[in-house]
Amino acid sequence: MADQKEMTASPTGALRDNKGKAPLSWIPFIVLKAISMVLYRNSDLSGGKYPKGNWKKGAQYSVPMDSLLRHAFKRADGEKIDPDDGLPHSWKILCNAAFLVYYEDKYPELDDLTNEESGE
Repeated sequence: MADQKEMTASPTGALRDNKGKAPLSWIPFIVLKAISMVLYRNSDLSGGKYPKGNWKKGAQYSVPMDSLLRHAFKRADGEKIDPDDGLPHSWKILCNAAFLVYYEDKYPELDDLTNEESGE
């Protein structure tokens, strides 16, 4: 993601130092909505099976990867909506990708996808 290159000024002249900061406003709102909706629908707050924030506890990387791939295969086969809860498979792909990114940052010890033999 491109960083802001310079100090910005508002029409009133107020300055804001955004140099080196990612412009998070570039993220399409629908992406955030999709991830949050999957989290909400699967939480116990809306009748789902998982406690709120359960995913933050971490898991082996293969867990979100396997789920991501299952939803990707369903979508690739033409099924847009998951019949289990009526949410798009593409939203669940995004959510599982977000889990994987989070786990890579917070739980490097849970990486079970690394190929030890090849060093990859």
